[in-house]
Amino acid sequence: MLKTCFFRFKPPTYKKEPIQLFYGELHMVDVLKKSGVREAAGDLNVGSDFYEELDERVKKEIQRAVERAQANNRKTVKARDV
Repeated sequence: MLKTCFFRFKPPTYKKEPIQLFYGELHMVDVLKKSGVREAAGDLNVGSDFYEELDERVKKEIQRAVERAQANNRKTVKARDV
């Protein structure tokens, strides 16, 4: 009997600038999904540079909210931190 093996190849990753989030750990992730941004934009086209800039701004806002929660001795980030 012949067994078939299927390998799942990972797509090439793009180098991202590390940022500090969540208690000093380094995370290099995209916060926003492109499909959600495209859906929110409606009928308009969205440029690739827009995704990157929006993602960076959201990461900075998350960082500010985390710092505010920590300053208030909380382990939960809440809407009021934004």
